[in-house]
Amino acid sequence: MVMRLGELIEGLMPVAVTGDCLVEGLSCDSRNVGEGDLFFAVSGEHFDGNEFITDALMRGAGAIVSGSPLPLTVDVPYVQVQDIYTAMAGIADRFYGHPSGRLSITGITGTNGKTTTSYILHTIL
Repeated sequence: MVMRLGELIEGLMPVAVTGDCLVEGLSCDSRNVGEGDLFFAVSGEHFDGNEFITDALMRGAGAIVSGSPLPLTVDVPYVQVQDIYTAMAGIADRFYGHPSGRLSITGITGTNGKTTTSYILHTIL
């Protein structure tokens, strides 16, 4: 699947956007970035995803999404967002064609019989 970056970020209210491009894939791990992928620079407890932007670019990233301001060394489309996790969820949902809309969800509650009921429903459905 290939989509324009502008389509993917539509409605996300980014802080800043520079440029547009075709996005061929999504990745939040710079080691798995492919040519034309959108790289999410996610910062966690032990790592700052912004430190891996250069690596992602060397592997062919076509655009970057980050919660931090644009680094001067980035020469590809860049999207700065308030919340990287919300942006990543919204972009992935659009890119993959809203997969959750095709899921059937059934809730089983109670004290006894949940496992048995779930197995019976699985067999029926």
